[in-house]
Amino acid sequence: AATLALDPVPLCCGAPFRGTLTATTGRPIELQAVRVALYVDAGATVSSGEKESILLWQGRLHGPGLFGAAEEVTLPVEGTLPVTWLPTVELPHGRSSARLEITLARAWAPDVHLTRDVAVCSTTEL
Repeated sequence: AATLALDPVPLCCGAPFRGTLTATTGRPIELQAVRVALYVDAGATVSSGEKESILLWQGRLHGPGLFGAAEEVTLPVEGTLPVTWLPTVELPHGRSSARLEITLARAWAPDVHLTRDVAVCSTTEL
């Protein structure tokens, strides 16, 4: 089980953000890494429409080794989004959404993916 807190909301291009990932694994797990990535998914809603996932930001929260235990583990999440323009949230024939994906990378086993929808804005100067 895990929770993710982020500040500010919405995340804004060109601005820093910070937060915390709090996880409970029940027992220590051998990991290759804990990675985090922010994606913006954009696509056309018409038949045979194009779809694209834009990697906006990525980071690493934990390196190789044991992760977790019976108690909660809290890791800081912080970074700065690049200065860029993003697809509009919704248009008549297209839409986009943003998600923060945390990956617990394990050797020789399926990775655990934790995903949270987030709001991202291109600018605060409107």
